[in-house]
Amino acid sequence: MTTSPPTENQSVVTYSSVPISTLHCGDKIPFSLYAQIQGNYLLQHREGAEWTEDKAGQLQSAGTNELWILSVALDNYLAYLQRWNSSILEDPNYSLGERIGLCYKTGTVTTREAITNPTSNSAYEAFEYSMEVAVQLLEKYKFSFSAVRDVFEQAPTLFSHSMQVCLYGLLLGRAVGYRPLPHLGMALAFHDAGKLDLPRGIFEKEGSLTSDEWQLAKSHAGLGVNRAKLATRLPAVARDVIQNHHERMDGSGYPRGLDATQLTVASRIAAIVNTFDSRTCHRPYREARRSIEVAKDMLAQGPAFDTELMHTFVRLLAT
Repeated sequence: MTTSPPTENQSVVTYSSVPISTLHCGDKIPFSLYAQIQGNYLLQHREGAEWTEDKAGQLQSAGTNELWILSVALDNYLAYLQRWNSSILEDPNYSLGERIGLCYKTGTVTTREAITNPTSNSAYEAFEYSMEVAVQLLEKYKFSFSAVRDVFEQAPTLFSHSMQVCLYGLLLGRAVGYRPLPHLGMALAFHDAGKLDLPRGIFEKEGSLTSDEWQLAKSHAGLGVNRAKLATRLPAVARDVIQNHHERMDGSGYPRGLDATQLTVASRIAAIVNTFDSRTCHRPYREARRSIEVAKDMLAQGPAFDTELMHTFVRLLAT
C-alpha cells in the first residue's frame, strides 16, 4: 500500500508499507524505515543499520506490525525480498513451518506490488520470483494442506487472500499434474486484482449488498482483466483465471454464465480454492466456517464445481 503524507509545502512524497515480518534480523537494511504516527512519518531505522530482534520485538509488543519506506526506495525493498526468498530455499536453519510462513509473507507483499503497479518491471520480477520459490518449496518439501493453513491470516486483506488462494491452488494443481505451476500461481495471485478498482466499502460492508452494489461487486472480474492487460508479461492463463474464477461448471456463475465446456482446468481450480478460502476466513458480512463444513457444502453443490478436482481437494484437506 502506498500513501501520501501531508507536508508543509505539499510536495509529492509517498510512502509504501513494509510488514515487520519481512525484515530479517541480523541484516543491514538497505533502506530507511519510518513509523507512521498521527499522519506523520518519523525515522525509525536508518539505511545500512542492522535490524535486530530487540527492535522488532519492541515494535511488535507495542502493536506495530508495519513500518514505511519512501516509495522511491521500493525497488531496493523488492530486491531485498528477492534475496530473502533465496534464503528461504537455501538456509538450513529454517523449519518447514518457517519456510512456508516466510514464503506466504513475502508472496503477499510482492503480489500487492505487482497488482498495484502492473507496469513496474521490478515489481513483476519480484512477484514472479516469489511464485517460483513457492513452487520450489512445494516440490522439494511436499508440504501438507494443514501446514499451509497454519500460517494463513484468519481475516485476510485483499493481497493475503490472493496469496492464500495461490498456495491452495498450487497444492491442488500439483496433485492433478498441472503445468507450468508458476504460471498457475501467478494467475491465482492476480485473480482479485479488479477489486482494487472498486470502492473498498463494497467488500467491507456488514450485511447484504443492494442489487446495485452486487452488480458493481461482480464487475471486479472485468476490471481485473483490464488491470492485467497493463502487466504485459503476465502469462495468458492469468486473464483466464481473473475473468472466470466465479464461473461454475453448471453455468450458474458470473460474469458470463460459462459452463463446463468453456472452462479451463486453471479456472476450475480457481473456482474451488477461491470459494474455499473465502468461506473459511472471516469477512465483515460473514463469520469464518470450519473447513470440513465448507467442503461438505461445496460437494453438495454437485455440478457447480469440477467433481474430480473437488474430490482431490477434499483428500488434500486430510493431509
